[in-house]
Amino acid sequence: MSLGVTGYAIAAIGFAALLIVLLIGWQRRLQGALLILAAAAGILWALTLAAQAIWPERIPLSLVFPAELLRDAAWIGFLWGLIWQARSHRRLPVSRAPTRPGPPLPPTENRFSTLPAAAGNTDPGRPLALLGVAAGALILGLTTYLLFQPRLPEAWIRVDVLLGGKLLLTLIALLLVEQIYRNTSREGRWAIKYLCLGVGGVYLFDFYMYAESLLFRNVDAGLWEARGFINALVVPLIAVSAARNPQWSLDVYVSRGMVFHTATLLGAGVYLLLMAAAGYYLRVFGGEWGTVFQAVFLFAALLSLLALAASGRLRAQFKVFVSKHFFNYKYDYREEWLRFIATLADETRHEALPTRVIRALADIVDSPGGQLWMRDGGRHFTQAAQINMAEAGDHAEPVDGSLARYLLDTGWVLDVAECLSEPERHAGLQLPDWMRDSERIWLLIPLKQGVELLGFVVLLAPRAHRNINWEDRDLLKTAGLQAASHLAQMEALQALSEA
Repeated sequence: MSLGVTGYAIAAIGFAALLIVLLIGWQRRLQGALLILAAAAGILWALTLAAQAIWPERIPLSLVFPAELLRDAAWIGFLWGLIWQARSHRRLPVSRAPTRPGPPLPPTENRFSTLPAAAGNTDPGRPLALLGVAAGALILGLTTYLLFQPRLPEAWIRVDVLLGGKLLLTLIALLLVEQIYRNTSREGRWAIKYLCLGVGGVYLFDFYMYAESLLFRNVDAGLWEARGFINALVVPLIAVSAARNPQWSLDVYVSRGMVFHTATLLGAGVYLLLMAAAGYYLRVFGGEWGTVFQAVFLFAALLSLLALAASGRLRAQFKVFVSKHFFNYKYDYREEWLRFIATLADETRHEALPTRVIRALADIVDSPGGQLWMRDGGRHFTQAAQINMAEAGDHAEPVDGSLARYLLDTGWVLDVAECLSEPERHAGLQLPDWMRDSERIWLLIPLKQGVELLGFVVLLAPRAHRNINWEDRDLLKTAGLQAASHLAQMEALQALSEA
């Protein structure tokens, strides 16, 4: 099987998976329908080119060209529809899409850029309509030329007509991508950047290929075969953009686990391909020792890859990167909550409930461990359990002390470094000396049961550096309330058994 067949087959599978996801989430809106048509056109295009690579004698390029035009028409229609949809709102289509989580903008600030013509008194619909008419006329003209080509005189049959037409279509697609990205506000670009990157990258490659083909009157075989792989690579980017733009009415859910594992496998595959290429050159140019050098090098490369994959710190950093750049929110709340409850209820670990509480809270933010402090039955909080953290020794926190009162009154999840660097934000809070002196302590999570503070959890700094925002605090605070209810039930059962 040739590379061309493999590449186009992978592209067809990728677009088929995208089509299934889009159909499942489609809510009968026009923009979603246009994206579905673009995905379907991608499948037909990839299958046609794969068939042409298998049977080049039976399927000439003149029969492949209609599939090219269909794909171009679908993508240009989708991109044009995005801008036309924004015209009625004088906003780009991401104006109602979720922006990257962060501090809200002032209410007087316009968060979204208008289309170029909307900045003045002219109607942006007119140049956009002209561009759409030009693209439609070009596609119709090329289709007519293909239909009547067998009846035309030989002097009128010119390959540069088709190549030049394709070049103009790629320029129109690139122009639409550029207009969408350039006229979207900085906040809104987070929602459409992967669409622009993927579709723009595909048509930029097509522009290079057809420009070279027009210059030399011949399509480069290597570039033609590479198109399948290139189109397959952009499918995940399109899926991410669809998930980030709910106003397209496509209820697309992209699992964090799927993105994490897919990206990991893709990165590992690229790494192994590079190492294999390097090993090949070592074998070719290494002389008598070439085979030995290749074997040792490939073994070392594979061993390094396994060591990196086993690194908890590297996995944590990569998870932070995936959550930051591919999702609206940091957490998949369903998965986090199921894991949290499962950890609290998991008695197969042969760990006491206080230890499981630490582990369940620490896993949320990739912390390696911490301490649980609970009332000792008197007037103090003492350490009840710990994971990867030294014993507290004789330290004890008074129930009516500054720390306990502050946690009970506010219920806040505290960043210790923030409390030390910005004490004015936490008036009335006095951290104990042992907590001030520690460089490992990161967060304090209160465990409240009604109007009573059962205790608090101290977490160590995570494996990968991460900043705490409102989302982390809300999730940890809610998880702390749930953990407190379990601990209160444990204390009640212990008191009942001792009665």
